[in-house]
Amino acid sequence: MPAKINLFVSCHKLDTHIPDNDLLVPVQVGSALTTTHSSAFQRDDQGKNISDQNRSYCELTAQYWAYMNVDADYYGFLHYRRYFNFSEKTLPTHQEPFIFGDVVFDDNSDRILEEIAFNEALMRRIIESNDFIAPEPIEALEKTTVYEQYKHAAGHHIEDFDTVLSLIRTRYPEIWPSAQKYVNQTKVYACNMFVMKRDIFKKYSAFLFDILDRHEHLRDITHYAPIDRRVSGYLGERICGIYLTYLYDQGYRGKDLQRVYFRNTAEVEPAAINVQNNGKKTDPKTAGITLKPVTRGSGKIYGRLNISGTQPSSISVTSKNASGHSIPAKVVGTKLGKVVVLPIIGQDQVLTVSAVDNRTNKQLVTELPVTDNGARLKSYANTLRKNPITNEIRNCDDEMLPDDTKIVIESLIDNGDGTDIIHGHALFMVSTPSNNSEYIDIFAINNDGVKIDVRQWICLGDETMESTDIPGTLVRRVAFSLQVPQLNAFTVWAQFPDSPRQDGFFNVNPIIANQLRTQWSQLVQPASADPGYDQWFRTQHRTSWGELTLQRKASFNIRPKFSIIVPLYKTPIAFFRDMANSVRKQTYSNWELLLVDASPEDQQLSQQIDSLCKADHRVRRISIARNEGITLNTNAGIKAAKGDFVCFLDHDDFLEPDALFRYACAINNHAETDMLYCDEDKFDNGKYREPFFKTEWNPDLLLGMNYVCHFLTVRKSVLDTLELPGKEYDGSQDWHMTFRIGELARYVHHEPHVLYHWRVHSQSTAQNANQKNYTLDSSRLSIESHLERTGVEATVKESTIAPRRFAIDYEIKENPLVSIIIPNKDALPVLHQCLTSIREKTTYSNYEVIIVENNSEDEFTFDYYEDAMKIDPHIKVATLQGQGMESFNFSRIINFGAAQANGEYLLLLNNDTKVITPEWIEELLGPHMRKDVGITGAKLLFPDNTIQHAGVGFGPDGPGHLRYSTPRYSTANFEFSLVARDMGAVTGACMMIHRGTFDSIGGMEEELAVNYNDIDLCLKVIRQGLRVVYCPTAELYHFESVSRGSELIRPANDRFMKEKGEFQKRWPSAFSQYAPFENPNLEFGNIYQKIRSTPWHGIWA
Repeated sequence: MPAKINLFVSCHKLDTHIPDNDLLVPVQVGSALTTTHSSAFQRDDQGKNISDQNRSYCELTAQYWAYMNVDADYYGFLHYRRYFNFSEKTLPTHQEPFIFGDVVFDDNSDRILEEIAFNEALMRRIIESNDFIAPEPIEALEKTTVYEQYKHAAGHHIEDFDTVLSLIRTRYPEIWPSAQKYVNQTKVYACNMFVMKRDIFKKYSAFLFDILDRHEHLRDITHYAPIDRRVSGYLGERICGIYLTYLYDQGYRGKDLQRVYFRNTAEVEPAAINVQNNGKKTDPKTAGITLKPVTRGSGKIYGRLNISGTQPSSISVTSKNASGHSIPAKVVGTKLGKVVVLPIIGQDQVLTVSAVDNRTNKQLVTELPVTDNGARLKSYANTLRKNPITNEIRNCDDEMLPDDTKIVIESLIDNGDGTDIIHGHALFMVSTPSNNSEYIDIFAINNDGVKIDVRQWICLGDETMESTDIPGTLVRRVAFSLQVPQLNAFTVWAQFPDSPRQDGFFNVNPIIANQLRTQWSQLVQPASADPGYDQWFRTQHRTSWGELTLQRKASFNIRPKFSIIVPLYKTPIAFFRDMANSVRKQTYSNWELLLVDASPEDQQLSQQIDSLCKADHRVRRISIARNEGITLNTNAGIKAAKGDFVCFLDHDDFLEPDALFRYACAINNHAETDMLYCDEDKFDNGKYREPFFKTEWNPDLLLGMNYVCHFLTVRKSVLDTLELPGKEYDGSQDWHMTFRIGELARYVHHEPHVLYHWRVHSQSTAQNANQKNYTLDSSRLSIESHLERTGVEATVKESTIAPRRFAIDYEIKENPLVSIIIPNKDALPVLHQCLTSIREKTTYSNYEVIIVENNSEDEFTFDYYEDAMKIDPHIKVATLQGQGMESFNFSRIINFGAAQANGEYLLLLNNDTKVITPEWIEELLGPHMRKDVGITGAKLLFPDNTIQHAGVGFGPDGPGHLRYSTPRYSTANFEFSLVARDMGAVTGACMMIHRGTFDSIGGMEEELAVNYNDIDLCLKVIRQGLRVVYCPTAELYHFESVSRGSELIRPANDRFMKEKGEFQKRWPSAFSQYAPFENPNLEFGNIYQKIRSTPWHGIWA
């Protein structure tokens, strides 16, 4: 009895010509996704099947159907366009994209099939004499490995292939050597084509679909682009190649045959297809379809759709421009009937209306021209007539409508590279809370209908909630990010390829674009870039004449003498006078001004100095024979100083009249003050600009930039204990001085008033930092010598992300064990992504990963834990059980994880994070090499490279993430997010703390189950005298709240408010302007550090 051979031909087109060959079984793939079928094709949605997953599995749905439902001796799989060459001849192949390595014919006619010996007898002889048939492996055009081919192929995500390889390694170790061999070779088995004996096929299919099913559990493809969603098909092709390699390696008898590609496989006389009413275009007048009246709204054209003589059961619309490119269109229901909505694109469109008559079930298709000028004139005319219908339909889709998809653009973010990042959301009604699997694609087009996306859209959140507009109705909210070139007109378009749900769109015209850009700029513009700063300073900040008068009458218990040192060298007379007058006008009188004159040949300047010395006995001249450079010139002034404190003032800058008064107040308030500095700004052509509102003493920030700078004042008795610096510090002598005094100071005072004005002129670094390039070397030397003196072993390097700033590469001593603690409940896609990134990215070797299992319900989760521990010996799982663990308690989970940890350092990490920086552990661990550091925290990004966390600020409503949603490399507010600094708090989503410190403060507060527990931990550490350091060079992606859901939905919101109250009771200062590292000149609670709108200080503040 002849063997039963079934060669299944995967087809998605029903007009495909299938040769007369009893071995062939044509299969309509994706039958479950269409209502159009043919009796000539086997459907893949009968019996046990995965037909509804065809968009991901592609032709593999036919293989699964055959695997589960067909009994045969041989199983083979072909494509409607691709067969095998069963002849003994080697035919020439083509090297075109997508058909490289194929033998190519125009069609699959009998003549051509004869040439490739595609007849049953010959095919049987070859198939039955082998265990399997494989497509001849072909070398990729680029001659790269199979792995590299996948990595760089359009629509492919290497993380998917990595996941598959990991699964094979752990679950099928016998196949793993063949997998390694195959992915590292340059020849590929393409197209999921093969023939196999029954037992081989069954084993292969079990292996294939097990791997793909597990992959689906571990990788979330919900928001992949349409071409990317074919992922299971892409992977199946590589898995097939791995298994064919395995069969050869195991000694099975196989034969490689050439693939044959047919350009045209259409049936000349197609088989009978069950399709009704294909719809023929009809004349609009005959069909009785009109668009009237027409009006225009915000970026859109609105027209009421009138259909006479037909009772439509369904209506759909599409539109194209004159070039034939598709333009978004939709039809929404209103109380006045159906309304068509189109974008205003500045050119004519052709609207296609499709309507199915409810009585006859016939489909009418009508084209209606919509001209740009005509729509404008009609709208204008209807507005003049005050047409009541146009008033009703204009902007009718601003509100949530049952049959509409509402697109909202929230922000248009300047990315700093000629592109904009669009943040927005799509909102549409759904029937059930779990109905979030309906696929949505979001992209942007220009007015010509051409896609303009720089990258595929990124989902920033996807949740279902109750509508606030229509009570009792559920809506799905999909937050998205797009990146587009900076244009003044474009349209954001949302489509639903898998469902009849109609599209949604938002049209951006130049007016809207300008509004969005202005809105964003005003929202995030920090105080340092505030155009209204000059007026604010003059009218709200600067001390009034009345207060200055009172200051002059004030008395102090401690009256320190200030020695103000000003090195002079060829100083312009106007600048000299301004500087000198600003000192002489000080309301505090106990000072001396030491003018170190290094240009005695400048007679005009010399005369000015003499005149000033005669006019005020507190002014002294220190003459030096020649200019020795800024450092040695300053040293001459220091040696001559007689005051209690030494102040450093540049010869071209000037002070506010109450600078010394406020410093004297600070010294009286804190007698152990050894160093002082204040806020400052720049003075440019008569205007004050670019204020620098500084933090309290911030040693980590000082390592990256000289944030102290002006008006640096140090206690003379401390200074006298030091050896004065040499000229090698020229240009950074003040930075060096700050380090030296800071190392010894009992107390450092920051005066939060703008008391120093840095003049902008052609030779000043205020104009251009590059004016003094030599300062980079002296700056580095200042930092290096500080680290050496303090016993910190580290390398100083220029920052790669912030120009003219520095970063510290600490030497990690004794390679301490770091315990990474990750809470998890199911959520395998994010956990798998997190663990994979740790394993593949991390350069630090001595770490352990503790997954704290917390109430997972999916059995697959526990299988995954076993696989994860097999593939990575760093991983262990600790299961948290017991009373009270029915609900999520982050603090308890972390405390439990810490108890299971063996590490000297604990690294708290959310499961919804993904490592970016390979040296992330080293970057977080480095500052801990100093004894004054208690906690370090990473910079976290949204997946579109906007900032999710760059440190935590405080406010009247509680803590908030600073610089939220701004671009990754934003230089705003003096490179705030790019330079390491001490802060009041960092997020627990990625936080490192020494085990001893964690234990000494009692770990995390379990009464703060979800919210504020990380901020509470930071504040407890600060209370112990330790520092919390933000490390921008440790970057991770954070898919915020993906694994836990939104706090905006009850009961999460109730929990949030309860825990906020508990946190406020513990830390009332965190809700006041006295919170750590807050500058009172900034709007308290504003995460973008905007200038305070109302004055905060009193007379003696």
